Amino acid sequence: MLHEFYRDKNILITGHTGFKGSWLALWMLQMGARVHGISMEPLSTQDHFVVTDLQKSLDHRICDIRDRQLFTSHIQDIKPQLIFHLAAQPIVLDSYEDPITTYETNIMGTTNLLEAARSVDSVQGIVVITTDKCYENREWEHAYCESDALGGFDPYSSSKAAAEIVAQAYYRSFFKDANVALATARAGNVIGGGDWQQHRLIPDLMRAAQSGETMHIRNPASVRPWQHVLEPLAGYLELGKAMLENGAKYSGAWNFGPSVNSSVPVKEVMNLASQQFPRLPVTFGTAEEGRHEAQLLMLDSSKASQLLGWETVLTLEQTIGMTVEWYQGYLDQGEMRSISQQQISNYEDLRSNV
Repeated sequence: MLHEFYRDKNILITGHTGFKGSWLALWMLQMGARVHGISMEPLSTQDHFVVTDLQKSLDHRICDIRDRQLFTSHIQDIKPQLIFHLAAQPIVLDSYEDPITTYETNIMGTTNLLEAARSVDSVQGIVVITTDKCYENREWEHAYCESDALGGFDPYSSSKAAAEIVAQAYYRSFFKDANVALATARAGNVIGGGDWQQHRLIPDLMRAAQSGETMHIRNPASVRPWQHVLEPLAGYLELGKAMLENGAKYSGAWNFGPSVNSSVPVKEVMNLASQQFPRLPVTFGTAEEGRHEAQLLMLDSSKASQLLGWETVLTLEQTIGMTVEWYQGYLDQGEMRSISQQQISNYEDLRSNV
């Protein structure tokens, strides 16, 4: 049904050169959508966007979303029906080093997008991707639902909470009366092939596998809601479809988190992943060292389940297995676009059988 719905739709993805954005772009291309992307350059030649050669398959535009004039001109030229806004500064530790860029990108970049979208009559729906870290995390064993308080201890988390508030204000002030749907989407710790960002567990593990160097785990006891990148993307796609079909009814905040069984400590994820690679020398830190990071954070996705029919389909073992399979293919110099496309097709088969 998603393939049929998105075929020939005019779609804009901001941040399409990033990890999640490139997977979303590839999936939408497989569905026959007309995909446009606005983003910064990829971070490295190893990135998923680069090794799958996506640049040749979509309308690829390089732009800093903080450049309001250029960003707006691109959106006005593209005239999208639906926008998935993923462009962001996504790393907690980087936000400590450069809070100003983090706030400018995540708050004003989102504001620039929404303001530009107001000037384009073609826009029917906007999905702003934020994070589970936008919640005021009280470190409790309670899965956060969409009505819980926003907050954020660090610059990254608070910038995403602020982006949520900006989106809510724009919807109420401008988009609601214009019958344009606007939603925010919050996911957990997303893993999968082609992510080489610094300060992320799986990319750090893959670099260690390449180099043979000792890997240091900063916070092994931290509990995270781990999920494969295709899981929340499936939720975004279902949400986008519902928004275009039903308008404002599906505006608002949405959680797309993994099952409770996938919320496990960092150390357990590392052990599952390392089983499929040569044994790695690992050292473990403590929660007290370095900058503050949330130790316990889980999402309640019952709203998405009840109203969109979205459920996670992968076990934690399958999530880790698919991720390691991709990186193993990369290390073996495989054809990464074909491997990625096959993983998408296999995932679609799993969803169709649920």
